[in-house]
Amino acid sequence: MFNNNSFSNKSNKKTCRNCGRYLARSNQGDLCPECSDEEIYAEVKEYILHNNVTELQVAEKFNIPLKQVKSWVKDGRIDYRKHH
Repeated sequence: MFNNNSFSNKSNKKTCRNCGRYLARSNQGDLCPECSDEEIYAEVKEYILHNNVTELQVAEKFNIPLKQVKSWVKDGRIDYRKHH
């Protein structure tokens, strides 16, 4: 009888802990690029919700390109709180 588990163990490929996609050998960590981006996005969104920060401060805090933060804001994925 064919055993799928023995076949997958022999392949010795890492998979994303979130979605199960195969990871490139050069991939750092245990998330694929897409899931990693979504995880960072969720952290950024939560951080902005609770802190009065600029886009530049967010980019520096999370070590991501300012262009990415601006894109999320432009696309409506992130709303800044109105501070008075």
